[in-house]
Amino acid sequence: MKGLVQGLLRTAWLAVLAAALLALLAGSSRASHATTYQVGDVFVATDLGGTVQWREPDGTLHATLATLPSAVTTGMAFDTSGNLYVTGFDGNQVSVLNTMGVLTGPFGSGYNANPESILFDAAGNAYVGQADGTRDILKFDSAGNPLASYDVATSNRGSDWIDLAADQCTMLYTSEGTEVKRFDVCTNTQLPDFAPPGTLHGPAYALRQLLPAQGGGLLVADTQDIHRLDGGGNVVQTYDAEGENCWFALNLDPDSTSFWTADFCTSNVYKFDIGSGAVLLSFNTGTPSNTVFGLAVFGELLISQRFLTLEPESDENPVGSEHTVTATLTDGLGSPVPGEPILFSVSGVHMASGSDVTDASGEAEFSYTGTNLGSDTITACHDANGSAVCDTGEATDTATKEWVVGPPANLELEPATDANVVDSEHCVTATVTDAFDNPTPGITIRFQVTGSVSTSGSAVTDANGQAEFCYVGPALPGADVITAYADTDGDAVQDADEPGDTATKQWVLPVSTEGCKVSYGGRIAAANGDKATFGGNAQVPAAGPKGQEQYRDHGPAQPMKVHSIDVQAVTCSADGTQATIFGQATVDGSGTFDFRIDVQDMGEPGTADTYRIRLSNGYDSGEQVLDRGNVQIHFP
Repeated sequence: MKGLVQGLLRTAWLAVLAAALLALLAGSSRASHATTYQVGDVFVATDLGGTVQWREPDGTLHATLATLPSAVTTGMAFDTSGNLYVTGFDGNQVSVLNTMGVLTGPFGSGYNANPESILFDAAGNAYVGQADGTRDILKFDSAGNPLASYDVATSNRGSDWIDLAADQCTMLYTSEGTEVKRFDVCTNTQLPDFAPPGTLHGPAYALRQLLPAQGGGLLVADTQDIHRLDGGGNVVQTYDAEGENCWFALNLDPDSTSFWTADFCTSNVYKFDIGSGAVLLSFNTGTPSNTVFGLAVFGELLISQRFLTLEPESDENPVGSEHTVTATLTDGLGSPVPGEPILFSVSGVHMASGSDVTDASGEAEFSYTGTNLGSDTITACHDANGSAVCDTGEATDTATKEWVVGPPANLELEPATDANVVDSEHCVTATVTDAFDNPTPGITIRFQVTGSVSTSGSAVTDANGQAEFCYVGPALPGADVITAYADTDGDAVQDADEPGDTATKQWVLPVSTEGCKVSYGGRIAAANGDKATFGGNAQVPAAGPKGQEQYRDHGPAQPMKVHSIDVQAVTCSADGTQATIFGQATVDGSGTFDFRIDVQDMGEPGTADTYRIRLSNGYDSGEQVLDRGNVQIHFP
């Protein structure tokens, strides 16, 4: 490893220089950055006392992190909880830093010589490549317990830099030679080289397989430049920057269109566009030459990861209905991954959770029924480490759900019963709700009145689920039945699933005007064309209304004689120009009929006065000016 040996032989004065430099770098940290790792943050491993630079996506230094004692740090990786693992090359150890960059202790044991690279598989197990000693690739569980050791074929060095394929079995690695090697960690079998000797300049260092969306193949840092190899191991593209001839580190950016790399000779870090090869960003670490030997990017998309999509991404359902989301788990090649646990959780206007295992299509489902109006966020994650918690770094996706009002289920008509004076306006309000008592706006309500009044109408519910219907009552006392229903389908017919309600209305006599006296007599031409004569009087003493009234229609259209039985109410206007008399009468000497007489006193000699009589048998003389006679309305 060019420059690495020199780093191991540095004298004590370099340690003093490193301490001073660390103090300088720590002072340049930006307090505005979040206290935990953010997607796109870049981490630079150095050989300055085992330190790691934590930088923001634009390259700005945020903090300098300490690891276990080691002169040189190289490879790095994040677990599903977002902790950072750093290989201590000369210290033969791996350090663990939590999501805030604080050292929490070592990971694993039994490193033979110079652990250089580290990665995690989809199950949370770690693999460590070793540059020297046995040169084996070591496997650990998530707690750091040894699981296996793989005696892989090597060339100039050991299993320097490793990268796991989507199948979770094929390990690609470099050995500081001119080829890219492969080993099956599932069957413990050496595989043919991905790229045979002579493909690269060498020595080859860090490598990364590309996702299908990135064009597939892989990138490898090849000292003099960076190469992109296709699926057959052929060089198809080259990346380079002027003055850089020690390309060593390499990681993909979360944007999936670019990658990061570093040159250990100059300590410069670059971000390249994968497609065009253009340099998008660069910075110098501020450290001496031959001091940068590894990179990591938080949120890096790796082909060995699992990818989760949740569908539908957004949806709208009425409350009371069941909503189902489908999580699809795929590997880095887009192939379904069966038999894996998926956790679901709902937050917002509902709280729910559940789990399922992916089927042969890599799909897992979760359903719940909404009862509240509003929005939910549904989160699904691949519980790769079996912790029953969605950890940072585990494949996750979210969907949104909008719960809207359900179909009308209830209709309440108010007031349910009421009594009003004849001739006044009566209004009823229909309130429509769904099965969960949520108001349902925009619904057509059809009203029907039968009884003393026959009328109908419709109105549309407002935001409160309410619609109002008003009508004027009859001239005579009586009763109505008011019905209303929600015409959900708009066909003007009440169907079995369309809720309705009824209300009743009583029409009563008005309160008499105390002291009022009315006397009248004369002749009119009734609305039916018959001549009619009338006469009578009414008054309201303290004891209550009284009087006697007579009316005769002389025919021929509708001859009849009307004679009052009693007077029940008498009202007079304050100006003494109008009066109304209510009571009961016989018609042609028999029966009992309600009557109403309306008169106007327009002053003497009475030629402009009017008279009108209405009976409960349907007779109506109409309001007529007197042919002769007089109407007089008096107050004491």
